[in-house]
Amino acid sequence: MVVVAYGTQRKGDVLSSISTTGSKELMRAPVSTTSGALIGKIAGVNSRNTEGTPGSSANIQIRNLGTPLYVIDGVVSDAGHFNQLGLTDIESISVIKDGAAAIYGVKAANGVVLVQTKRGKNTGGRISVGVNAYYGWQSWNRFPEMGNAYEVTRAEYEGQINSGVAVDVAAAKERLQKYKEGYYNPETGEDYRSFDWTSFARKNVPQSYFNIYSSGGGDRVNYYVSISKVDQDAVFKTSISTAPTSRPTSRPTSPTTSRSAWRRR
Repeated sequence: MVVVAYGTQRKGDVLSSISTTGSKELMRAPVSTTSGALIGKIAGVNSRNTEGTPGSSANIQIRNLGTPLYVIDGVVSDAGHFNQLGLTDIESISVIKDGAAAIYGVKAANGVVLVQTKRGKNTGGRISVGVNAYYGWQSWNRFPEMGNAYEVTRAEYEGQINSGVAVDVAAAKERLQKYKEGYYNPETGEDYRSFDWTSFARKNVPQSYFNIYSSGGGDRVNYYVSISKVDQDAVFKTSISTAPTSRPTSRPTSPTTSRSAWRRR
């Protein structure tokens, strides 16, 4: 079955451009946000991570058009609420593309992300309890080889000269020589030393997820209760043990992110 704007239909009866994915596919990805779990799951959906801070979410675009409209259980929402959903609480995610999203109006010009969460079922009074959890480590697959302070500064001067910008050659040579030698004068504050970013990155950084849920119901009442917690540490250190450097300037990232949520229905 595929969730559409006005109910559900069999997948074979849907002729418009609608793609869907379920909770089993989403749970295979050990990520901290819902948007990250969508990466590579649905055709025509692009997810881009613009930052690497813990807990940061990916920007979702349908057909590279822009920010889509989010509808969670029939209620118009936004990307923030979408990424706060626990992966185990999602029944299905349907992505409505192109003209199929016209039923939602002008706000759906960039497409619609339609979310249906899990709900309680009539189990004859039986209570169902489940636990989902994982613990893992994050590490760099590839760390880019970066230029030192001398190489970067020389490239900047060469770019200015190639663009026709007037450059004081004598002053540039003197400055480049200081960067090349790693000149440092604590009395005047002059610091031309480079910084090795590979020493700033960490390996095998922990990430964990824990979820417990309970569902059930009878002839009159159905219920679904879920509590989840996400912890993610940063892959960069929050402080530098060596002497500060003027080039490049570093901005510490958030050390950790911790998010807890509970939902009942």
